[in-house]
Amino acid sequence: MELSAATSAAEQARSHDAPLLRAQALLRECWALYRTNRYDEALQTAQEARRIFAKFKDRADEAQATKNMADIVDNQGNHDEGRRLYEAALSSFKEVGYQTAVAVTLNNLAYAVKDQGDLAGAEGLFEQSVEVARRIGDKRREALALNGVGIALWRQGDLADAQKFFEEALSIHQERGDRDGQATLLNNIGLVLEDKGDLAGARARISESLVLLQIIAGTNLGTNPPAPRPAPSFCCRKQCSWRRRARSKGGGCGRKCSPDRIPGPARPR
Repeated sequence: MELSAATSAAEQARSHDAPLLRAQALLRECWALYRTNRYDEALQTAQEARRIFAKFKDRADEAQATKNMADIVDNQGNHDEGRRLYEAALSSFKEVGYQTAVAVTLNNLAYAVKDQGDLAGAEGLFEQSVEVARRIGDKRREALALNGVGIALWRQGDLADAQKFFEEALSIHQERGDRDGQATLLNNIGLVLEDKGDLAGARARISESLVLLQIIAGTNLGTNPPAPRPAPSFCCRKQCSWRRRARSKGGGCGRKCSPDRIPGPARPR
């Protein structure tokens, strides 16, 4: 439905000789294709949108299309190209003054750099994203970036500081009532506690995360949530679905999942 509507809008804009409207519709089509795992088509659609925006010197939307391309290729495992595109988009967003998009792109660039193995570099980029988010008062993206700092520290073996950043991000999600964010951070804190040898604490945090995820699932389905499952007694790092929820991308299935990847609207929120 979403893809059909976006494609129809793009074709209508073409028939009315409205190239910028067509480019906007192409970005929505890109998002719909991405969500259905049609990555090659999504990339081609974003490239076409970027060519139109570049022709009309629309720097902001050209940068958005570039970031969408970065999200796609990085998700496909091409972190070098993803990094190059993120850096290009970041430069343009800074130039036009879209600070929200700067915070988002810094965060996504940090993940690409992390996946290249440069944990210290990723940590610095996440910290920059935190600074920008705080400056513009975007608490949600501040929490996302704090989570990223925690992940980088965790992967470098700094468990104490990693937990501090995760706890800070969790506090923000709790203040905002963001259950999904809370579930993510509770899971990550549980994994850090596991690495610290506190298996009882790890089990408790991960159990809390599972309860929240079940509540979220029940809410989304419009039904009563199922009864909580008992806390696991095995290494949760092997559980693919939890790893995707954690968005830590430190193992398991390795899928990239972030709420800021491929936003639907052309303009950054």
